[in-house]
Amino acid sequence: MTDKHSFLQRARHFAPATLAVVTVSVLLTLALQTKSATLWLGEESDVVPTVSADPLVIAQNSAFVPQADDFVELTENSGRLLNILIHRKFPVTVVADGRSVVVRTYGASVGALLEQAGVEIREGDAANLPFDAQLTDEAEIRLTRMRRETEVVETSLPFQVQRVASTAVPEGTFSERTAGEDGVLRTIRENRYLGDTLVESVVLSEEVVKEPVTAVVAYGAGGTVATSRSAATRYSYVLDMTATAYTYGEGGHWGDVTASGKAVQVGYVAVDPRVIPLGSRLYITYPDGSECYGFAVAEDTGGAIKGNRIDLFFETYDEAISFGRRTVRVYVLAD
Repeated sequence: MTDKHSFLQRARHFAPATLAVVTVSVLLTLALQTKSATLWLGEESDVVPTVSADPLVIAQNSAFVPQADDFVELTENSGRLLNILIHRKFPVTVVADGRSVVVRTYGASVGALLEQAGVEIREGDAANLPFDAQLTDEAEIRLTRMRRETEVVETSLPFQVQRVASTAVPEGTFSERTAGEDGVLRTIRENRYLGDTLVESVVLSEEVVKEPVTAVVAYGAGGTVATSRSAATRYSYVLDMTATAYTYGEGGHWGDVTASGKAVQVGYVAVDPRVIPLGSRLYITYPDGSECYGFAVAEDTGGAIKGNRIDLFFETYDEAISFGRRTVRVYVLAD
């Protein structure tokens, strides 16, 4: 009995010391097992002590309590140091084709998020952010479609002007032989727009649907002709004309005065003033160059003398009848 009592007394004496030793031992063990975990949520961090190796358990005791779709990743476990990343989805709004879609993501490229939203990226499309940009935070992606329109445009092709020397045109003047006409060039192009902004115009085809017509303009070059008075008499222009003959009127009275008011005489001829101006000095031969009438002056007109016709005055009726109707070459002499 005494021994038992003595044992109990000794046990009471040693119990506090033993408890203290056990407590210290436990605390020491816990201290040796405790690790420092650094948790990251984006750019924010939190450091917590832990004895657990489970990143989800550690995260639940941090400032970043995991949400339902968080992905908790242990990226480093070196001794007593842990590094934990918390990947949290964030919303990205995709606006395209007249609709808006919200996509939740841990982070991805703009192109990948457009595809995730069911938006097809076509050639020429553009977005407010580069397609290869990596998004790490809430954002809005706006896609602008490349719009293509085919346009048919017709433009004028200016005609050319060809100038040719002519002895049939009064020297120093011009006469249009062939009227010029502009041609037509038809161009089919594709205009490409981003929104309402024209960014590119591509020619698909070009076709000349009407060739231009060259204008031919004759200019008076003048020249010289050998006459009975000179080997080189200067003329302004020359015409091949149909010549007829006239003489004094009946009884010596009818047709004795020219249209210019002068008495008729050999050397005076009747012309169309629109072709040869009244008062012009002339030299008249046959087309082969042989002399026909010689020098003359355009002093008269006639009702039947129109265009390239000329009426030559002869002194007698017989001479006029004998001449009849012939082709002559009329040189309109230079002043």
